[in-house]
Amino acid sequence: MSSESDRQFEFFDRFTPRYDDRRVDFMVEELRELGPAPRVIDLGCGDGSVLRHLVDRVPGLAPVGVDPSPRYVDLANERGLDARVGSILDPGLAAATGDGYDAALVVAVLHHLVGPTRRRSRANVAAAIGVAAGLVRPGGKLLIYEPTYRPRLGMAVLFWIKAMVVRLAGNRRVELGRPALNIGAPIVSYYDVEAIEALLAGAGLELVDTSIVSTGSVAGIARRQSVGFIARRP
Repeated sequence: MSSESDRQFEFFDRFTPRYDDRRVDFMVEELRELGPAPRVIDLGCGDGSVLRHLVDRVPGLAPVGVDPSPRYVDLANERGLDARVGSILDPGLAAATGDGYDAALVVAVLHHLVGPTRRRSRANVAAAIGVAAGLVRPGGKLLIYEPTYRPRLGMAVLFWIKAMVVRLAGNRRVELGRPALNIGAPIVSYYDVEAIEALLAGAGLELVDTSIVSTGSVAGIARRQSVGFIARRP
């Protein structure tokens, strides 16, 4: 495992961000359409708050959560979920979790799959989508929630600034007015909508729909779209 990933895990073990779980409400109807008691795996489930939110809204949902942090897995299990230690970057993950799921969920994970460069980071995202797709049955769905940004050059600059701060100062975080606007930990590698759609296509998935969950900007420079991607495994 890369030192960049080690630093990410260390950061999230120390600092658990809190988000509005309604950001995944676009998934509710998609999961209901899968029939009674759909089998779902949440890759990067964190403390289980998203799965708990969905279990309360989708009758009969049968979820499994996976996260690389044992502490997060313990927290998810305390919520009454079936959570296990594992990584979306592990090509052998199915041996520990099984496969043939009706849907795989990937919630705000892709931008954290960082490598030493932007290119390596994108390769990690491609590998992760491939692992997720392999866990889903033919005809099943891959549901992704991801904050996307443009311009691409701005996101490349952000990646290198945050990487430099982390390597010089450790997992320190300097907020610039609000938690979402900061330098330092965690290192992130954001993508735009077209880049993620291309990665889904590259994994052989059929893009069914995109759902704009929210929009905004960073300091009036970078445009943000938090997007729900709905893809089907042929």
